[in-house]
Parts: sequence; C-alpha cells; structure tokens
Amino acid sequence: MFKNLDAEMSRYDIQPKDLAECIGVSERTMRSYLTGTSRIAWEDARKIKRKFFPQFEIEYLFYFVRDEAS
Repeated sequence: MFKNLDAEMSRYDIQPKDLAECIGVSERTMRSYLTGTSRIAWEDARKIKRKFFPQFEIEYLFYFVRDEAS
C-alpha cells in the first residue's frame, strides 16, 4: 500500500479514477496498483507524480508499506 500517496490523494481530493485516466488504465487496475495487488510501472508512477503531485518526491509518494495483516 502506498500510504503517502493515499494521504496526498485525500488531502487534494484526487480519486483513483483520476489517476487511472492519467495513465490510461481502468479504475479497477488502478486500485490493484494502489493496494499492491499489481505492480505499477515506473513510467506510470512518474506520470502520476508529474500531473498531480509535482511538489513531492516520487520516492515519498510511492513508498510501499506492506499490510501488516498479510
């Protein structure tokens, strides 16, 4: 899970569908990326960062935290 990305999405009222449209995938696929079920391509992560979060470092946004319950 990308907890920092999730927090910034909430802060700036950005929805998974917005990110999905940015990189040309379905909302379902984007949700798989956000939960860590599927891996997001580095170039797609860069597109999201450039469009929605240019003020943040990509390493901050896409720092992955494995769910402790897993």
